[in-house]
Amino acid sequence: TPSIFAQDTAAWNLKLITVEDGLSNRVVNALQHDNRGYLWIGTNFGLNRYDGNRIDILTKESHHLQSNSIFDILLDVNNQLWVVNRQVFHSRITSVDIVDPVSFKVRTLQEYLLPDKEIAEKSISLIIQDNARDIFTLTSDNTIYQFDKSGIHKVMVLPYDSTCTFFHVSENKF
Repeated sequence: TPSIFAQDTAAWNLKLITVEDGLSNRVVNALQHDNRGYLWIGTNFGLNRYDGNRIDILTKESHHLQSNSIFDILLDVNNQLWVVNRQVFHSRITSVDIVDPVSFKVRTLQEYLLPDKEIAEKSISLIIQDNARDIFTLTSDNTIYQFDKSGIHKVMVLPYDSTCTFFHVSENKF
């Protein structure tokens, strides 16, 4: 039998945030809460940090992001933001920036993963995250890597005759 779960909507605190409030662009592609309570907003023109009152904007021009087109934001086990850049929603990943949410320092994925450069040199096709905040990447050569507290390591290589555009991680099982 189907189940319906209800929540008390009176406890929700919803607020519309617009460009008039300081948002860098009206098109929002990604949202992520960090461990300090900030809301990070990825738009077609930069990364926005919202504290409930004020918006700080990070762009390619102001903070040296690799791109202003942000389509995903992940918070890793080190409380660093993985900012995923694409040209359009379903296009390939063009770059990944690592942003320190406290200092706003921006690094490339290659700089962040040093000395584990193996993945940084490859084209990343897909990035997902599990409930433990481990990040899994699929590269163009069909290799799946996992980034966790101990760093980055190769998990498996998919057969070359298969094309993977989606995978799901549940309790570290594919």
